[in-house]
Amino acid sequence: MFKKYKGRIISTSVYLISVSVWSLITYGYFKHDFNLWLNVTYTILIGLVVWWQASFYDRSKALVEQLHETEEQYLQLLNTYTFITEQLASTVFFCDKEGKLVLLNPAWEQLTGYSFEESLGKNFLDFIHPNDREKSITTFTRLIEKKQETVKEEIRIITKSGEPIWVEKNSKIQYDDCGKPKSFTGAMMEITNRKLNEERLIEMNDYLTIQSEKLKVVAQLSASIAHEVRNPLTSISGFLQLIKENKDLKDDYIDIIFAELERIGLVLNELLVLSKPNSRNFQPFNFAKALEYVVALISSEANMRNTDIQVSGFDQSEWVYGDENQIKQVLINLIKNAIEAMPEGGVVEITKSSTPSHIVVHVTDSGPGIPDEVLKYIGHPFFTTKETGTGLGLSICKKILENHKGKMEIESTNNGTTIKVILPRYLQKEEVTNEEEKLAETEFDALPKAENT
Repeated sequence: MFKKYKGRIISTSVYLISVSVWSLITYGYFKHDFNLWLNVTYTILIGLVVWWQASFYDRSKALVEQLHETEEQYLQLLNTYTFITEQLASTVFFCDKEGKLVLLNPAWEQLTGYSFEESLGKNFLDFIHPNDREKSITTFTRLIEKKQETVKEEIRIITKSGEPIWVEKNSKIQYDDCGKPKSFTGAMMEITNRKLNEERLIEMNDYLTIQSEKLKVVAQLSASIAHEVRNPLTSISGFLQLIKENKDLKDDYIDIIFAELERIGLVLNELLVLSKPNSRNFQPFNFAKALEYVVALISSEANMRNTDIQVSGFDQSEWVYGDENQIKQVLINLIKNAIEAMPEGGVVEITKSSTPSHIVVHVTDSGPGIPDEVLKYIGHPFFTTKETGTGLGLSICKKILENHKGKMEIESTNNGTTIKVILPRYLQKEEVTNEEEKLAETEFDALPKAENT
């Protein structure tokens, strides 16, 4: 207790002793006249000044001791923080308001390969993959606009070796009194293996979905295929019976028999296409021939539904680089949808409006069209207007076309629906120049876009 007032007690004691000695010398030894009021007033005033100075000394000394204690606590806390961050497997970072790295733990060097000297002072965005940079900026911009503090995102970081790695980044924004960001803190953990496994699962799911859709198409075509094969067999049986009875081999009969056999073979071969595994066998193929085969396969079902399929504008010089079986499946699904959109029958027109770099196929039906409130959901997984539909047909078509660097668009009116299939042409390497590549990209971006796709 007395330690707190130590300065005041000592100073006051010294002062009283000094005043007493001074009084004895002045009034006792030199025999000066004694003035009570002057001496008392002077003694009290000087005493208060001494007391105030001593109390200031005591408070200053207490503050200095408190400062030393706080400094020791801060050093202990800093050492503890440094020890914890150095032991963490996660990468810890601290950025200023401009996004420049100010503090990092050793896990950063293990994660990215960059040393502290190469990293500190640089903007964090410099280490983010270019394809993820805009997304990260947008995320933080929205966060700051809403004055939110924490965000979790999955982005790619470019390592010193140039390899991208996936990380899960948890960040927190600190704001000043004016509501503006003053610093960014966060931690990152690598999730590359997890992302690769997710991609494999998505690919496997796509594969299984496509196979399921193929089986569904096969089941729906079974009746029409049986009908399509039965008619040629009936013709062949009739002509063979005529030959047997008349014992006369006419060339016309033989030609008809071979034509019908060829027709059966074509239908059966195209049916086998749907049962082939989805191996993504990308290679150049003739688009017109692929379309011809699809129309031949599906024409039997069209006939049964009193529908006419009209193809125009295609020639044998147009080639596409991709998986022919998958593109055939897209065409089968789209033409079947067009046929089913006309319960009373009608016309399915398949035309072309190509560009120098892309083939644009139009599949148009003459049905009642699709209402606007339904059109915006067409192509979404599991959305269907059919009682027995799965809602996966068009979404699978979109996925296949995306894998071929193409796209699909849907337009509908009261007079029918048109689905556009846009695919890049196949060009020989020696025919492609830098200007043509740029032109192809520009044309693809300039092609009209529909909200539902």
